[in-house]
Amino acid sequence: MLEPSTAPGILGLVAAGLGASIYPRGDPMLGMAGIAVRPIADPPPPIATVLAWHGTPGPAAQRFIACAAPD
Repeated sequence: MLEPSTAPGILGLVAAGLGASIYPRGDPMLGMAGIAVRPIADPPPPIATVLAWHGTPGPAAQRFIACAAPD
């Protein structure tokens, strides 16, 4: 089983015929030769995205956290 962690790795395997992927529609890498793109019919509702951290965040992390929606 291959599990690449980068966009070029994922799409490279798809282009080589070694897999398939669910991928964001607007990614410019989807234009790679050898990749067919089709929308998913009746996609599920969006997944909620959260911000998580461990320990006491430093100043830069605190500013980043402040950008998140309130509880």
